[in-house]
Amino acid sequence: MAGIDIEPNSKAEERIEGLYIDSPITRDNNGYGVLVTLGTYVNEAEKNVDITIVNHTSIRDGQDGTRGGLGIVGTGHTYDWAHKCNGIVRYSGQVFLAGGPGLMCHSQNPAYAPLYEVDIYIQDCGTKQNAANYFKSAILVYGGIGTVNFPNGNLTLNAKIRDTRPTPLTFTDIYIYNPNQEIENVTMYVDADNRTTFGVPLVCNATHNFKGNVTFKDMPLEVGTTTAATSAVNYFGTDLSLKNNIGFTLPLSSQYIGQEFNISNGDTAYKNIKLSTGDKWDNANSVNTQDIVLNVKQRLKLKATDRGWLLVETNDTVRYFFTNGVRPPQISYLSAIPTDGTWVKGDIVYNLNVVDGQSMGWQCQAGGTPGTWKPFGVINMNKASAAADTATAPGATYTQSEVQSILTELRDLKSKMRTAGILTV
Repeated sequence: MAGIDIEPNSKAEERIEGLYIDSPITRDNNGYGVLVTLGTYVNEAEKNVDITIVNHTSIRDGQDGTRGGLGIVGTGHTYDWAHKCNGIVRYSGQVFLAGGPGLMCHSQNPAYAPLYEVDIYIQDCGTKQNAANYFKSAILVYGGIGTVNFPNGNLTLNAKIRDTRPTPLTFTDIYIYNPNQEIENVTMYVDADNRTTFGVPLVCNATHNFKGNVTFKDMPLEVGTTTAATSAVNYFGTDLSLKNNIGFTLPLSSQYIGQEFNISNGDTAYKNIKLSTGDKWDNANSVNTQDIVLNVKQRLKLKATDRGWLLVETNDTVRYFFTNGVRPPQISYLSAIPTDGTWVKGDIVYNLNVVDGQSMGWQCQAGGTPGTWKPFGVINMNKASAAADTATAPGATYTQSEVQSILTELRDLKSKMRTAGILTV
């Protein structure tokens, strides 16, 4: 099915080293233009490999709709690599009008597979428009097929991706699909025009971790998902924008000491930034089990230190943390006592329309929707005008005139207090 199939056999004495393929052209293959599959190669013994493919041109390969210009595949899919394959595979090329993804990488055990260095240009992928969205994406990294019991990885990628069609048909530039196992040891640098039908350059359809470094040129990295979000998914890159209600779990800070990580929320919903199990915040004012809640349009810069993740800067106040699903009290600013929304005991709302003599704000005394609120503080409390004593000192028994004079004085005092705004009408 492939135009060029590099698939050495398994015998211990067989070797493939120093292979150099210069400027091949593959066209209209039902499978990949170039397929590199080395899993069977090491079934009987540990071996070395040195493969270089330069200036490959792929035109309309992947006519079956599930393959394209380059396939990096571990033979077998359902069993582990028996021995280690040392070495490196280098590839450079351009892929045009691929039936499926321009590049697919799957079933590469990072502990046994060689390193793949790929420099690729992909234009107008997914021409066969397979029903599965990942086959319509420019690059598909597949974390296992069937019942594999090892992760997928060992890919260093420099990619340029374009969709020149009047209506873009590329589903997404990068599709991370790891339904069975983790994807790890992956570094990607992507120059993309972001003309995708999904609207984001990276999609993670996952139930397991993605551990790597993904950087997009000239745009923040946006992450979308086609399935329900899972907090077990880890994304790591220089710039990350969270979309479609995806929570984010930071990788262990100890693995990235000294690195800074920018996260932004371009969506209209809050996002939870979580710690990996066993990690902590480098912040004496926080509780290490808490999550940062990223507000709408908020940006954070985090730095990995030997004491945990440090919040370096943000364009918005980190309003609150979630702890075990229960929100601690927070401070908000409104024009009146809350009449909707869910609030917790201790929440404080400052009055944006405060005037002299009115309360500074309100505090929630009983949580609920909207809860029970009481005012606190008074701005510039007015003093009532001076009131002279007009009532005469009473004798041993009160006369009618003495009682009347006391009542007159009380009425005068109440009038002055109302005028001063101390006493409501």
